[in-house]
Amino acid sequence: MTCGAYLLMNTVTRKPYVGASVNVERRWRVHKCELRGGKHCNSKLQRAWDKYGEKAFDFSLLEECDRTDLVGCEQNWIDRYGAMSKGYNILSHARSTQGRKFSAEALIKLRDAARKAWGDPEQRSRMSDRIRESQNRPHVREAKSQRAREQWKQGNIGR
Repeated sequence: MTCGAYLLMNTVTRKPYVGASVNVERRWRVHKCELRGGKHCNSKLQRAWDKYGEKAFDFSLLEECDRTDLVGCEQNWIDRYGAMSKGYNILSHARSTQGRKFSAEALIKLRDAARKAWGDPEQRSRMSDRIRESQNRPHVREAKSQRAREQWKQGNIGR
């Protein structure tokens, strides 16, 4: 798991998108999934992906950093690349959603959307398949086994 800033570069136009994450590999998978599905929240990036195709984009790690330095690290690279004025970044300032507090209204909307999604049999099946698939990846299974071994040693399970 790599914590740091990353770059998504359009090799045709040379336009950058700079981001940061506590798990860069996972974030990249989410970007690809959303872009392939036509549902990325960044409409500038989505339109470019649709126009130029997946092969026109290169992904690279810019810098590893500690999670406490993540926003500053991302801001540094946004500024260096001019990623807002010359690229696909929508916001000029990096920000983190970690520790974000949702209003009661927002929580109700999120809950209702989740209930609706899980209520649709076709969507429920797709989500269940994705969860099952992610839980069966070797690194996930190994991490679960390791946690279980540690808990066993501490006497927290099975006794």
